Amino acid sequence: MNDALQQELASLRAERDTLRAQLGRAESRLGLFREMANRLRSSMRHEEIARNLAKSVQQVMEAEASAIYLVEREGDHLVTWIHTDTATREIRLAMGEGIAGWVALNGNSVNIKDAYRDDRFQRQFDEASGFRTRSVLCQPLRELGGRVIGVVQVINKTSGDYFTVEDELTLGTVNALVSAVIYSNNSYIELLDNKMALEETESELRASLAHLNLVFELQQQITGARDAEAIVGVIAERMARTFDCRGVSIFLLDGAASQEYTWTEDPAHIDRLVRTSRTWDSTVRDGVIASGKPRLIHPPSTSNELIGSAGRKRAATDVIESMLVVPLTDGDRIFGALELVNRRTPRVVEKGRRVGFSGEDLQVSRVVASDIGALIARSLAERQTRVDEQMAAMGRMMSGVVHDLKSPLGVASGYVQMIVKSDDRARREQFAVAIRSQFELITRMTRELLAYARGETNVFYRTVHMHAFADELREQLGHEMDSAGIEVTVTTHYRGDAQFDDGKLKRVLFNLARNAREAMVEGGRYDVEFTREGCELVIRCSDTGPGIDPAIQDRIFDAFVTSGKPGNSGLGLAIVKKMVDDHHGRVSFISQPGAGTTFEIRLPLEPPEQRHEQAQLTA
Repeated sequence: MNDALQQELASLRAERDTLRAQLGRAESRLGLFREMANRLRSSMRHEEIARNLAKSVQQVMEAEASAIYLVEREGDHLVTWIHTDTATREIRLAMGEGIAGWVALNGNSVNIKDAYRDDRFQRQFDEASGFRTRSVLCQPLRELGGRVIGVVQVINKTSGDYFTVEDELTLGTVNALVSAVIYSNNSYIELLDNKMALEETESELRASLAHLNLVFELQQQITGARDAEAIVGVIAERMARTFDCRGVSIFLLDGAASQEYTWTEDPAHIDRLVRTSRTWDSTVRDGVIASGKPRLIHPPSTSNELIGSAGRKRAATDVIESMLVVPLTDGDRIFGALELVNRRTPRVVEKGRRVGFSGEDLQVSRVVASDIGALIARSLAERQTRVDEQMAAMGRMMSGVVHDLKSPLGVASGYVQMIVKSDDRARREQFAVAIRSQFELITRMTRELLAYARGETNVFYRTVHMHAFADELREQLGHEMDSAGIEVTVTTHYRGDAQFDDGKLKRVLFNLARNAREAMVEGGRYDVEFTREGCELVIRCSDTGPGIDPAIQDRIFDAFVTSGKPGNSGLGLAIVKKMVDDHHGRVSFISQPGAGTTFEIRLPLEPPEQRHEQAQLTA
């Protein structure tokens, strides 16, 4: 009897201990549930939710590892995050890929006792990490409507060989909590996204309305404007009022004759702008044109002062306190820049004070600049059309005349050779040299006139080794310049390859050299320098002549403009300009009376078509 009681008592005690252990585990899990709920409620980002959930699930389920996969908005991939002490790594799976992808695609739970015997298991993760996966329990996360929004996965039961039915029920309880939080979080994020989208749309509509009004007003005001200067004057005044600034500059890459139009606040009448010949430091502007990206500068800068303000009462724009620079474009072509200087009513707060233009100013000016660019480009195109029509008419007239001169020129050249072989050799040779020189001049003029009149634009690109090109040019220029007492140097700082029409570029360089030789009647020095700047081949040709007459500097690249030299067709620099344009390059010059002239040519190292193809391959 006593033995029976003792056995029953022992059995009861064992059952009591078991219940206490189960109660302890239940209380521990309940505590983990509370902690999990608090973590999830305090999280907003999906990454944080997945990280916090994975930690709690791993403890609740007594697993060696766990992962939470969330379905991306597009619905074709799952994403989870692996966190280490130094970084967070994102892992993406296609729907149907691996065990988690299969569960998400099919919406069914799986409890796998031996992962290596399941075809859906991907062993490469174990092989890469050294981890050994044994058992896997994976369940879908669903929103209220039943749509799968993610997957929870636990790996390797620590207190047994595999996960039990009780574990499946426990994980199901966890899923209900997590699914509700994720659904609520998704809804809240969607509401925020919609709110931000509405605010952005409202802002864009306001900006578009202001932009349309501005463009409409400009189109009305510039109707009938006769030239580019009249157009940019209207635009400058309107920009100053729109952005409440004290200075406006519009820089145009108008072919070879680049123009800068600058207006600043009139010290006597601060409510109006006056045209000035002064300019600002071009560093920022040139960078914007080169990159195509606008710049917003508002810290005070004593280095950005107006050039040419000495001996004059300082104005409000003599020191740049804020500057906004945007490129002027016509389609994909950048042909200038708009500079706005010193906002009267600063809109940005920095270090306790209000300074400069705002990001909104930048966006509005960038949009407006594209339309301004189109308006200016149209004006320039119309002006160029008029010039082209005049040139075409003149070319048609001159082509017939020049064509008739070619035959007698060839015959005369033959007679010159015969004269040299006749009696009184010295005198006849003297005449022959003079005649040949004149005929060579006429031949060159007719050839250039015909090419220009026909509008020849063919460019035959080929790869040119710059060191060899420079050596050949040095030898040829030496022959042409030695007889005039001119010392020639050709320096090559860039000895790589470039792609251009070497025949046309030689004609460009010989035209410039010929002009320099004719200018340096008493001899001098002529320097050619090749270098590379970014993606451009830069060529600088400098002479020590008297400089270009200031009266024709603004028209130096126009056809038939000469400095009065006899036998000059006035087409040399016009042809230089055209050939450089055909290469999608730029040509400019600096000249001071008595201090010589330097021409600068900038050509792309590669043809535009090749650069476009490379850009597409990179993209």
